[in-house]
Amino acid sequence: MIVHDHFGVIEMRERGETAGGWWSMRSQPGTGTTVEFWVPNPGPTPAPTDDLP
Repeated sequence: MIVHDHFGVIEMRERGETAGGWWSMRSQPGTGTTVEFWVPNPGPTPAPTDDLP
């Protein structure tokens, strides 16, 4: 009996989609596997200020 206690491929897909992007995996015998991620760049984060109400 083979027991798998990890979800590597599923976790990769979920992380890409949760971040608002996409994920793909391609594989062909003898050439290896390619995994691609794309996630949007949220832009620069504003610097914190010391202005307290």
